[in-house]
Amino acid sequence: MSAKEGTSISRGSSKLKLNDTFTYLLWLIELGIVGFLAASIPFKAASEPFNEEANDWYGELKWVGSATEESRNELIRLLNMDDIAGASALLSNQTDMPTPRIDVYSQSSVGVPFSDSVIKVNYVSTNAKKQLEVKEILTGLVSEAQRSQLVPQISASITEDPES
Repeated sequence: MSAKEGTSISRGSSKLKLNDTFTYLLWLIELGIVGFLAASIPFKAASEPFNEEANDWYGELKWVGSATEESRNELIRLLNMDDIAGASALLSNQTDMPTPRIDVYSQSSVGVPFSDSVIKVNYVSTNAKKQLEVKEILTGLVSEAQRSQLVPQISASITEDPES
């Protein structure tokens, strides 16, 4: 039995032996892989909106309505000015509206129905290959009162008591 000073990796039955330089290089590569996985896995979750009041992620996107491409600028202007009732008037509940169009979605927490909601506005168009393309053009947070102006059918179903 003898001990040698230094760092190397080898298998007892293998003739392949990594010396100091390659051992450190292998460790650096392994560290890079572990670091990449540790940083990339939670990245998608961190990009989703989180409701601090409910201490949970917002629920699934629910379609609110669509608007024509001609009303795009007016819809965005009204939403930015917090004129939710005016923006709601531009939306149609017609599901087969032709492209290009503007789609509006709402995201709420299931556990806390009276908390804020996320509103997403998407531009939907058809590309040269006749495939739908969706581009997010606006995302914002609205209060429960604003959401009830934009999405009256959702708020009405929350406030109704099924026992009555």
